[in-house]
Amino acid sequence: MKNCSLLIFRNNMEKLLTVYSTYEKLALFLDTPVSTVKSWINGTRNPSLKTLDKIANKIGCFSYELLCNDASLKNIGFYMNNSHNTFVTNLNIIFLQKHCITTPQKLNALENVVTDFALQSYLRKENFKSPTLLKLDLIADSLGLETYTLLKENMK
Repeated sequence: MKNCSLLIFRNNMEKLLTVYSTYEKLALFLDTPVSTVKSWINGTRNPSLKTLDKIANKIGCFSYELLCNDASLKNIGFYMNNSHNTFVTNLNIIFLQKHCITTPQKLNALENVVTDFALQSYLRKENFKSPTLLKLDLIADSLGLETYTLLKENMK
């Protein structure tokens, strides 16, 4: 696997930890349990897209920046991240560019790294499922992209 967004996310969380000096202060800032922050940094858990948005909104940056190497994580005053919608929009753009209309064509473009049920769930507008960072890496690898680009606004 070429992409490793979880490792990049961990590194960016470690950067935040140096700013806030303790796990407790960082957890308080992120409004997240200390045990969760520790598990992100030690790599035993990875956040959902919803949690990624929550963290980015607290910082004031774009969610995709949490998955970028050498991210500045500066507060640019952006507080309305919706990674799932951006992911779906970008995936649909990619499918159109690759002329993938049917589910089997889409699965083939993704090299079958997700099941048809998972893909359909990702693409639903309601009661959708969001991929984990590890699954995002697999999807990005199959498309020949960096993981963060799947969550970056205005991919067109």
